[in-house]
Amino acid sequence: MPRLAAELGALQVKRLSHGTIKKGKKGKKAGAPCPTMHAVGGVSGLCLYCRPPAKPPLVGARSWILRTVVGEKRVDLGLGPYPEVSLAQARDKAREIKDKVRFA
Repeated sequence: MPRLAAELGALQVKRLSHGTIKKGKKGKKAGAPCPTMHAVGGVSGLCLYCRPPAKPPLVGARSWILRTVVGEKRVDLGLGPYPEVSLAQARDKAREIKDKVRFA
């Protein structure tokens, strides 16, 4: 049975950021920043993808991704950048897309 993500609020989503490498792997040192996908709940498969900044003083990019199955393939669909697309808008878009996929 799939694991259900807790439904996060707008403030919790705002605080999400990129991750860090736990152990040194493949030539990368521990503690180095790495991209991360955070499940936000509300709609299954809705995630916030957080990339680390290219240079230290900059803020990393964040965007909404919907992971779903279309036919027999899993696809990642982009829903727009955060914060231009709010949490509520991302959930609405994700529901619309999942309905289209389900009934197509």
